[in-house]
Amino acid sequence: MQTNETEAMAGCSANGRFEVLKQRLLHERLNRTPESETHALIMRQADLASFLAWLSRYPVLTFPCLFEERADAAVDLARREARRYWDSLFGMDGGCRPKPTGQPEVVVSAANVTQTSQNRHGFAAARR
Repeated sequence: MQTNETEAMAGCSANGRFEVLKQRLLHERLNRTPESETHALIMRQADLASFLAWLSRYPVLTFPCLFEERADAAVDLARREARRYWDSLFGMDGGCRPKPTGQPEVVVSAANVTQTSQNRHGFAAARR
């Protein structure tokens, strides 16, 4: 802990020390998270972790773990949802590669070789 934080906490009550701890951990976490879209989620998780910590006998000890776990889970969920959203926009198949569109397909039969491709309406048109 920094010196001026230590001095500020020396004259504070338990509530004041807890709020200083909460703000310090929240500030550190927001600085470590580059996606500004998730900052509101992290702040909400800090408030929820604070509420849950006050239900315990030792809120100053339980808050840091609760907050980190809840913030990690919220950020992971937000990233998964963002990935799913962008994959659906770009038609990704399983998040790995784009679906093939309009590429000619070679069909081999015993009698002859036929090349098919999709027209602009998505119907297969055979050419011989």
